[in-house]
Amino acid sequence: MELFSSLLSKPPVIKVFFESDREKYKMKNSKDEWIDYPAYSDTDIIKGKIIIELNKNKNFEHNGIKVELIGMIENYRDKKQNSKFISLTKDLEPSGFLNNEITQLDFEFSGVEKQFETYRGLNIGVKYSLVTTLSSKYKNIVNEAEFVILKYKSPSEIEKENSPIKMDIGIEQWLHVSLEIDKSKYYLRDVVTGDVVFKKVSVRLQSMEIEIIKKEVIGSGSS
Repeated sequence: MELFSSLLSKPPVIKVFFESDREKYKMKNSKDEWIDYPAYSDTDIIKGKIIIELNKNKNFEHNGIKVELIGMIENYRDKKQNSKFISLTKDLEPSGFLNNEITQLDFEFSGVEKQFETYRGLNIGVKYSLVTTLSSKYKNIVNEAEFVILKYKSPSEIEKENSPIKMDIGIEQWLHVSLEIDKSKYYLRDVVTGDVVFKKVSVRLQSMEIEIIKKEVIGSGSS
């Protein structure tokens, strides 16, 4: 009778709330929808609240509640090659019963090295999420909440590391072209600017093209 009643009732609902004053960062999700995600720097503490609503269940028996902080490099073409670089678990509640319609649990992850920025590419990505699991003897209830990591640098740090790119190309005695790009490092939404100077032209040119090639590399090989 207990099993039959559990199958008929709706399962509890898990909701994750990050700090309310947290900056938001707009980015597309896996369904190509624009979403505002809570944004953290690589040194910030990740904290907030987890709300469990019983959904009119009474005395819901569980085998424990835990939350896991996950940092993952995703390979969109082959999920078997996904690689976790962070996997930290905290137990929030031991086995027992949930009696209140709404249960609130606090979580906090401090001192975690978050070495990569969040990234969404065509073939690979870097993803951070909190996975909350309410274990049950019938079926585990899982909630995944994504957030974004942004690695901030001061203007002086950026300027120090961001020297321009200069190169000369051509054919000896026939063509000499100088290429200069304003910076060597760009944010994903930056505009690439620079100059192309023809210092010597002794051949007839039909056209000239500049091509920007984007490469996504995972591990020791490209994707």
